[in-house]
Amino acid sequence: MSEQTRTVVKIFDHQYRIGSASAGTEAIEKVAAFLDERMHQIAGNVKRRVPLEIAILAAMEIADEILRFGDRREQLLSEADERISRFTRKLEDGTGTSDDEPTPRF
Repeated sequence: MSEQTRTVVKIFDHQYRIGSASAGTEAIEKVAAFLDERMHQIAGNVKRRVPLEIAILAAMEIADEILRFGDRREQLLSEADERISRFTRKLEDGTGTSDDEPTPRF
């Protein structure tokens, strides 16, 4: 069984003792600092400063970013797969390169 790392962090003016079996102190502190910064940014843009509401808004923003980056990643992988397939077909057909793609220079 792995040993848990315990780290005290400050998020939105409150201290929390965080334990993790998979993340070290530095990683925990980095994540806490990221969340603290995001919560303070959001708090500066809203009139009410209820910590739970600020935390939920921060979580929503972060989740939105993760989902958008995931979608973009899937799009890029799909485009890469298509380009690889086209290139493979050209190699199999013996045509090499086409006019729409530059010839690699070494």
